[in-house]
Amino acid sequence: MEGRSVTAVVRKGKYFWFLLSGEGPAVLFHFGMAGHLAVKGVDCAKYVRLLQKDGAPQWPPRFTKMQILFNDGTAVAFCDSRRCGGWRELAPLALRHLHAASCAGLRA
Repeated sequence: MEGRSVTAVVRKGKYFWFLLSGEGPAVLFHFGMAGHLAVKGVDCAKYVRLLQKDGAPQWPPRFTKMQILFNDGTAVAFCDSRRCGGWRELAPLALRHLHAASCAGLRA
């Protein structure tokens, strides 16, 4: 997926995926029960029990399953303290069906 750009981010329930430029698979994430995204340098709510003992920010965060590095230096971590969440590459044909199903409810 190197060299491709994120053109959109779509969410349906606990699933979300990045639409990418060019040919090839997309990235599909499932948040599970405790999953979340963390962006390096951006403050967000944290469970006290997940902080370092000194309270300082930690990168990558604890329970990081995948880290995405963008050309502009932005770093995003997919974190889940349980094993319920996950990520996978999604083939373009499957993505089209998933995307159509997620947008069907928006059409009135």
